Amino acid sequence: MSGKRFLSEEHKEKIRQSRIGKKWPEQVKEKMRKPKPKLIGNQNAKGHKPNITSFKAGHISWSKDQKNIKIQGERHFAWRGDQADYTSKHHWVRSNFGTPSECENCGTDNILGRYGNWHNISGDYVRVRNDWTFLCAKCHRRFHKVLVKGD
Repeated sequence: MSGKRFLSEEHKEKIRQSRIGKKWPEQVKEKMRKPKPKLIGNQNAKGHKPNITSFKAGHISWSKDQKNIKIQGERHFAWRGDQADYTSKHHWVRSNFGTPSECENCGTDNILGRYGNWHNISGDYVRVRNDWTFLCAKCHRRFHKVLVKGD
């Protein structure tokens, strides 16, 4: 919940009934009539200014002509190269080689989501397309069964 209360009609009626016959003091009525300014930061702090820094209509953004450059790969500051973990290398393969819809082993097509997996052939996890194959879940399981049990 985001902090807002949703009162049932029954609860609203109980609140209304509890207020019957009670009067607000004039000071409170005057205070409630005044519009509250929008505050920024800690709204309870003394001396806070109303929000007058919002973007003005008709102004041109300072970043309007700048390109949104995404730094990826070896140019990125967090690039780990061959020291990257298993998940990172699989993510790299998926983003660079895409997600085919056909199994390269049995030819099953229309593979979606978790039913298709990139499989590393050599086990070295080199970032070369020839070292990876896209398999359906069935072939991927069968391939690992052969590797582990030797069937």
